[in-house]
Amino acid sequence: MLWSINRIWSHPTVVSCRCYLENCVRKKCVGVQRMWLLFAWAMVISSTSVQAAQTNVSSICSPSDPVPLVVKGAITYICVNVNNKYRTLFTPVADKFTVLRISDSWNDTRIGANPSSAFLTVSSLKYRTNYKLYSSAATGRISPYMTAIISVKKGVVQGVSWDEGCYFCTAEMCDYNLFSKPEETTSARLSGQGKTCYTPVDSCTGTSSNSSDASIDVGDGSTASSNATSTTTNTTAQCDITIYVGWTGTDKNGEYLGSASLRMSQFSKYSIGSFFSNIGASLSKLAPTSRSDDSS
Repeated sequence: MLWSINRIWSHPTVVSCRCYLENCVRKKCVGVQRMWLLFAWAMVISSTSVQAAQTNVSSICSPSDPVPLVVKGAITYICVNVNNKYRTLFTPVADKFTVLRISDSWNDTRIGANPSSAFLTVSSLKYRTNYKLYSSAATGRISPYMTAIISVKKGVVQGVSWDEGCYFCTAEMCDYNLFSKPEETTSARLSGQGKTCYTPVDSCTGTSSNSSDASIDVGDGSTASSNATSTTTNTTAQCDITIYVGWTGTDKNGEYLGSASLRMSQFSKYSIGSFFSNIGASLSKLAPTSRSDDSS
């Protein structure tokens, strides 16, 4: 059963709470948010075609707290966060090396075309990475391809880190790209860390569109659209946010997780296409608070 992302958000109660959250007393919206969050999670879990849904209620990338344990071969939760403001929720299968792609993100004014630059973090359950610069307003560069590694011990996520290295570009198109906070400043940059390939944003091709009309590749050959009206989108994917995810460690049952061995630094040893699972996405607001959101 295929569920369009905008169908989850189309109910008037959800839209009302989303649109007027800043102007209402937070307690009045909590009940509505929780009810529709549960509905959204139910749709994500029950759908075999769509592996993403919109959410804007928590800094923890999980449907519950305490968070569920990671089980090899079962659905788990990963979020891609942009500028501590927008989040994309994915539900991939644990230990299946996966590519997460946000369609048309490079010319979206909230992300790649943001005049203030765009920083990414990847979170899984209670942990997330440091920041990587996806698009730079200062240099006109864009770094679309990254790899995140999720470390797990007995089903409990221990941390999420970036795989470092420029394996698919020349030395001239490689730069250090790791930040302690979403600021393109010397003080925020983690010196000598996070080697990442980049390309000039001018090399991105395609037809621009309204930022609210990003197409969603749902991974089964079909597409869905966000809940807004705008012009037609026709872009290439070469500059879209594309994050490869692998796991390492042990799951809840003590089984070893080994998909991290297929990360970018190891790609030359494998046939890439046979391992990828395309997952679609859409955006909603979120402000993650820290690398570890443990509430204990």
